[in-house]
Amino acid sequence: MNRKERKPEWLITKGVLDSSVIQMEKKLSSTGIKTVCREAACPNRCECWKHKSFTFILLGNDCTRNCPFCNIDYVKPLPVDESEPEKIAGFVKEMDINHIVLTSVTRDDIPDGGASQFIRTIREIRKIKKDIPIELLIPDFGDFGNYVEVIKENPSIIGHNIETVRRLYPAVRPRFKYDRCLEIISFLKSNSSGIYIKSAILAGLGESAVEIKSAMSDLAQAGCDIIYAGQYLAPSMKHYPVDRYYTPDEFADLQDYGKSLGIKSVVCAPLVRSSYRSWENL
Repeated sequence: MNRKERKPEWLITKGVLDSSVIQMEKKLSSTGIKTVCREAACPNRCECWKHKSFTFILLGNDCTRNCPFCNIDYVKPLPVDESEPEKIAGFVKEMDINHIVLTSVTRDDIPDGGASQFIRTIREIRKIKKDIPIELLIPDFGDFGNYVEVIKENPSIIGHNIETVRRLYPAVRPRFKYDRCLEIISFLKSNSSGIYIKSAILAGLGESAVEIKSAMSDLAQAGCDIIYAGQYLAPSMKHYPVDRYYTPDEFADLQDYGKSLGIKSVVCAPLVRSSYRSWENL
């Protein structure tokens, strides 16, 4: 695909920054708290923020794995900000947030992969709002014992994104492994009770619809309760190129296929992202 090719009309968004969203934007800037909403240039930011739903990035903004599709920097990470859990809890209280997703960069330089930072953040938030729904979108924590400790905090949903199909892993996720992702999802499902397990796929990286369906089938067999699929949009000219744009009808077909697998919730549409309307899954 020509990198300068115009995006189809169904991918063009016109978010309205009302006064409440602008207020949240200013507050985030003043605190230094990172969100996927801003860092990943999510097209659904305004909609989620109006519903008081935020996706916070823990452990800094620098990743130890280099995925060419991702807008997160690949450099030597800074030390962990020990005050981060308290900062996020304070923001949740001040802005009266009612739904939270916690995610992070991958931190292979930390012994537990950052699992303890997730745990501390969950606990700090629950001091402010005991019953607030908390969804986790976790990286590879390494040792499975780290996952067990996170599961003990009883989040509403735990997600681990597979991102792309098996064939494209060497090019799209060169420092991850397709089967490792499935292994993590299977472990999460087998070792948690009452927690929904989630994953997401990006379309348009060079795979076929048949390959996406195969990945969805693999995720269902691993124990996924929720699967999302959305259109990949390259963050810049330097990132992995978009191979093609899937139509809304093609996403509808993927959604129908996912539902045929017996998965609890399947959400497939061009602008769907990992935490899009995630409050609706609870």
